[in-house]
Amino acid sequence: MQLSSVTKESLILLDKNWQTRGEIITALCQRLFDEGVVSSKEDFSEAVWAREALSETGFEQGIAIPHGKSSTVKRPAFAAVRLTQPVDDWPTMEGEDSVSMVFLLAVPNDDDEGHLRLLSSLSLALMDEQNVAALRTAPTVSAFLAQLDATEPTAEKKIVNDSGKSIVVITSCSAGIAHTYMAAEALEKAGAAKGIRVYSEKQGASGTEDPLTAEQIEQSQGVIFAATLPPKGRERFAGKPFISTSVSEPLKDAAALIERMLHQPDGIVERSGESASPSPQRALSFGARLYQGVSSGISYMIPVIVAAGLMIGIGQLSAFSQHHGCDGDRGHPLCH
Repeated sequence: MQLSSVTKESLILLDKNWQTRGEIITALCQRLFDEGVVSSKEDFSEAVWAREALSETGFEQGIAIPHGKSSTVKRPAFAAVRLTQPVDDWPTMEGEDSVSMVFLLAVPNDDDEGHLRLLSSLSLALMDEQNVAALRTAPTVSAFLAQLDATEPTAEKKIVNDSGKSIVVITSCSAGIAHTYMAAEALEKAGAAKGIRVYSEKQGASGTEDPLTAEQIEQSQGVIFAATLPPKGRERFAGKPFISTSVSEPLKDAAALIERMLHQPDGIVERSGESASPSPQRALSFGARLYQGVSSGISYMIPVIVAAGLMIGIGQLSAFSQHHGCDGDRGHPLCH
């Protein structure tokens, strides 16, 4: 099955002069509605913007992959636009906020046709510089689609100078498509370059893919939870060092995450699977330590402040009594 099976020529728009992220999303939602992919452009647009609020959907090479998961989506599909000039208001992983090609993915709550994996393949194809370069120069919509269909499956990662080490990874995001698979791909590539085998379990919109085996977990040095949603089956990793991060972080610096996993994990997954004990190095953030120190200081000072207050009160009462003639005469009204 080819990528063109989850879109059509009328959903691919070339060389548009749209100038803002809002204009692009509105136009692509309208096109998906016009083509019968979504039953309500308002509801779908709301789902897309809700996802935009979670983390960046702009990536390297000026590509953005916004996506929305909603009951209003009738079938998995995508619409795309190639812009004549980059828009400068689209948050990206690199912080440049510049995007010139946008693929809007429509994700249904239930996948009856098995096309969701193709949408993930699209996301992975857009990580390839050669594919993106060819899409930028495609003269027609049909040539654009032909390039997408010519995309080769992701090659198996070749381990360089195999260290014999491995880590396991859980990735997931709210829609379960673009970031879920791209994060796993980025970690697998970074691991291979370091001589570390990375086994990734994708908890996507179509369920769990490539589930980790008990042997893979047992032999691993630890686990990376790169997830927007709570990882399923966390208790499987009891006793393993772990780090938790957003699903977008591996796309920024996957190699750094692997180093952090190996040398400075967040803690150890507890047997309950519900919480984890922090490691000494990362037990508390600076802000948390500052708050804890101030709180402790206040706690120690409270008895001193109370005692001082009592002493001041007694002193003022004594001064008041003397001022009003109480010389110890018990018959004086102020001495009672």
